[in-house]
Amino acid sequence: MTMLMGICLILLFFEEINWGQRILGFDTPEVVSAVNHQEEFNLHNMAIMGTSNNFFTTLIAKGLLVYLGFLPLLAQLYPTIKRWVDYFCIPLPSLHIALNLFILQFVAFLTFKVFYGTCYDRDLHHIGEIKESALELLLLVLAIEVLMASGY
Repeated sequence: MTMLMGICLILLFFEEINWGQRILGFDTPEVVSAVNHQEEFNLHNMAIMGTSNNFFTTLIAKGLLVYLGFLPLLAQLYPTIKRWVDYFCIPLPSLHIALNLFILQFVAFLTFKVFYGTCYDRDLHHIGEIKESALELLLLVLAIEVLMASGY
């Protein structure tokens, strides 16, 4: 179960970075570009999700906030929660990940407050993209933690 979770987190990370499209510098294939509203090489911006995936993005972001941020803290404070996590074989993020997540949220909040009203909407979008990328980096760290814990 732990190895499967690690592999899923790595796949989620690669999906979020468009499978290395920006890193490797390749263009989006035309067949994908035609059905992807941001013309990126990923699945989460496909036309079947609609012109905006804000509902799914918000749902996933809140779920990740609970999983990466609050679950490690609650498991540390309440042994019963830790037992349930262990019973269901849920990989528990480290307290370092939780702390970094909350720092990330705080910095993103401050950045938004500083720039709100003084910059264009596209700039606010870039702030959100930076926050999203940092969140995905935390998922990569979690994936590495999970894979290391499983002995790989």
